[in-house]
This record gives sequence, C-alpha cells and structure tokens, in this order.
Amino acid sequence: MTLDEIRRLLQPLGIRWWLQGGGLITMYRDNYLKPTLDWDMGIFAEDLSPTVIKKIQKSGLYIRNFWKGPKDQKIGFTTVNPNLINELQELDNWDHSQGLDFYCFYKDTKLKKYYYSEYPYWDDNNENLFRCYHTPFDIDYYNYEGFDVPIPSNTELFLEETYGEDWRVPVDGPVWIYEYPCSVETTYKKTKDYTNNFIGVLDILNRHIK
Repeated sequence: MTLDEIRRLLQPLGIRWWLQGGGLITMYRDNYLKPTLDWDMGIFAEDLSPTVIKKIQKSGLYIRNFWKGPKDQKIGFTTVNPNLINELQELDNWDHSQGLDFYCFYKDTKLKKYYYSEYPYWDDNNENLFRCYHTPFDIDYYNYEGFDVPIPSNTELFLEETYGEDWRVPVDGPVWIYEYPCSVETTYKKTKDYTNNFIGVLDILNRHIK
C-alpha cells in the first residue's frame, strides 16, 4: 500500500488525518519516503466513527487491532484477512502484511494539549497506557512527488516534541514511544481490547462494528 493509495482511500471520507511517525520525519527532514509495510497516521478521535471504519473496510482492509481506554483509542488495519493470521504467524510472515495504524488524538482542555495513546506492548509487566502530548495544531500540507500530504501545521515543533531537539539528526533503528520527550506514563489502562483473539473477536468486528 503506497501513501498515494492511502490518500485516495482517506480523502473522500471527510476526516482530518495526517502522516506521522517515521514517515513524517523522513519525508519532512529528508524529502524521502522509504518503502514501508506499516504506515502511521494521526486522526482526531471524534472523526473516527463506525461509519468511517466500515467505509475503510469496504475498501478491502481488515481490522488487525482495536483497543480503547478511558479516553484513549487506537485502531489498525491490514490487507490480510484475519482468518489467515494464524497461518501467517506460523510461517513467520505476519510482519509482511501491509498495515495502516490510526493514532487517535484527543483534546486535553485542562492542559490545552492534544494527545494520543499507546499500549506498552514492549513491557509484559506493565499495562499502563502512555500518552504523548502535543501543542495544538491545524492541518497543513507537504508536496511530495506531486501530491499534497497532510501534516501537522507546526511540523518542526511536533517533531521536536516527539523526537527531541536533535530530530534533524538521523538515528539507527526505531525510537519507541516511551523514549519520546512528549510521552507520559499514566495510570490508565485499556478498558476494551479486541486484539487478543484474532480469529474470533476480530473476525466479528470485521463483519459488524459497534
């Protein structure tokens, strides 16, 4: 799945979305988007309605993870049917499926910040959600190879809050969310997690979203 395919998928939905994660920093810093099987997108949580999810599914994508917290949410899609996931895991080929993750941004009115959340999948002994807080922004656009890619309007500040003051200096390997300057470990935990049973729960979700 290319970024242009993602743009053509999301543009008609009338939602506010933008590129983030490794895609955002390499595009903005290096004017280069390396091929990836796992795209990270930001979206305002209020825009992620069941109708939007169903329209994405009708495009041929399947839900691969979906969890919620008190005021936290993340949903990911894949090109692979959930009924094939166990087989792919046995073949060690699951990471070769193409994915699209939506990080849902909420507004914290007290702190006057936006934030999104992540579950600490890197730590088997911790269930506390991490929240990444950002200075509020609008949606701007970066022209990449002839089409406009949505990005946070305060891009450099957004990247600094995510990766630190040295974000312009490339690093080897991934940077995990708990390493972000904007990241705060909370006492909140997931209240619903639909990702534990791929074949059962996710298959039901892919047929009917509530």
